[in-house]
Amino acid sequence: SEQRMKNLRWRIGLKGCLAVGSDGNSGGIALFWDESISVKLIGMCNRIIDVTVQECPTSPPFRVTFIYGEPRVENRKKMWELL
Repeated sequence: SEQRMKNLRWRIGLKGCLAVGSDGNSGGIALFWDESISVKLIGMCNRIIDVTVQECPTSPPFRVTFIYGEPRVENRKKMWELL
């Protein structure tokens, strides 16, 4: 669940967390980061977390998209269209 993933961040010693719970046995994704890094959410859904990351205030931000791929072949086209 989303709450379970968020609770995990404290056990692994990271304060930053974005999480989307699974729907049954499918989907669900989490991103954890250290507080020294700035992470800003662009968007997220059940299989994608899209963020900008800035390592320090003087460095330029860069964009990172994390994807939990679609396991069912018949739904992969939808994932590619979304991307």
